[in-house]
Amino acid sequence: MKSLKRTHFSHIQSKPVKVIQFGAGNFVRGFVDWIFNIMNEKQIFEGHVQIIQSVSSSKDSHLNAQDGLYHVIEKGLVRGKIKEQLRLISCVRNTINAQEEGQRFLEIAKYEKLQFVVSNTTEAGIVFEEEPFEAGRIPKTFPGKLTLLLYERFQEKLGPLVILPCELIHDNGNTLRKQVLQYCRHWDLGPAFTDWIINENIFCNTLVDRIVPGAFDEITEEVRLKTGFLDLMPVMVEPYYFWAIEAPPAVREMLPADKCGLNVKYTDNLSYYRERKVRILNGAHTALMAVGYLHGLRHVNACFADEKIRDFIFKVVFKEIVPTLNGDRTELNAFADQVIERFTNPFIEHRLLSISLNSVAKFRVRILPTILRYREINELLPDGLMRSFAALIVFYRGHWRQQQIELRDEPDVVTFFRKVWNETEIARVATLVLENDKLWGSDLGQISGMEAALSSHLISILSEE
Repeated sequence: MKSLKRTHFSHIQSKPVKVIQFGAGNFVRGFVDWIFNIMNEKQIFEGHVQIIQSVSSSKDSHLNAQDGLYHVIEKGLVRGKIKEQLRLISCVRNTINAQEEGQRFLEIAKYEKLQFVVSNTTEAGIVFEEEPFEAGRIPKTFPGKLTLLLYERFQEKLGPLVILPCELIHDNGNTLRKQVLQYCRHWDLGPAFTDWIINENIFCNTLVDRIVPGAFDEITEEVRLKTGFLDLMPVMVEPYYFWAIEAPPAVREMLPADKCGLNVKYTDNLSYYRERKVRILNGAHTALMAVGYLHGLRHVNACFADEKIRDFIFKVVFKEIVPTLNGDRTELNAFADQVIERFTNPFIEHRLLSISLNSVAKFRVRILPTILRYREINELLPDGLMRSFAALIVFYRGHWRQQQIELRDEPDVVTFFRKVWNETEIARVATLVLENDKLWGSDLGQISGMEAALSSHLISILSEE
């Protein structure tokens, strides 16, 4: 069996590094690098990606041993038909560990063709820590590393960069820029550098969307059977993907992904796309989680094989969520149709318990605004979403039909619900939950009809136990 090496592929040409990428996880390799690779195939980008890591792992050694090569396998449904496609990703140069290879990391700043910085360091990655500025010392945090890299570039009088963070936080570009400027002040790097950061470099807010379950032993075996190569770094993805980038026209000219048929949207207002995704996709996930789990189901696609739960989620999405959103109704319904098709992907086993992580905070952001907006429009509460609210409260009781439920949330949230369920009256449970403004941002018990509706659904759900 052959190992992946560039010497086996004469058609792969060396290209200048145009992208620095912080992170080498499955998502960024199955989404961002996949997009750059297609742009190279279409000869409209002609650049390579240099990956930066902070922590050594076997993945890094595998990727370097494979000369940055790996495969992405798309599997899923597209307009009701199964799609499977295998693509060799060749746009990644290699991986550098910034902490262990500090000099190599700093040398990257001097690449003349460099244009972009991409990151996917998780939501906890964009943070500031009071680290010292010392010669030869590489900062621990991602914003610290980025600040140092930009400072090196500034001193070399090289061009500014476009920064495209893919972390799933609100205003990720603006947030990252604030952290970089905080390091500028903390390290006293001077007003000229600060002005260069503010006025020359472009920090873009972005929104990314693709389910990337990762890689499994069977995927490695599938690649081996189809290609004859041993790939220790394959990634499985769903066919759907979407990247919205809030940026000036100059960025679109530098990265014309939308011009070659890729689902990349440039916009001057990201809020519409964020709200669409959070309310429809994420909201449907959160609404489905507890209802499906209490019904005895454990995976998302299994929920759509169950007529009762399928009808419930269709009602929630198309009758309660979509009508509360601003925008073209045809476009919103088309997006919702795609969401449903993605949920039914037979190749992705998305566990409901995985979705349950921090569900209370998710409910507040993803569903509560829809409930309030629906009530404002229709002068009544949405029945399906109120049932999902009640199911969530029962789920947080921590057991169902004599089986314990693993609650994955902050300790104070779990403790609160444990105390609440010591109450004997369902109405009292509803009251205590609704009036906890720390959970919901306000006292929901003040909303007319909310307590009665929630109590009614709680009684109905518990009667099924």
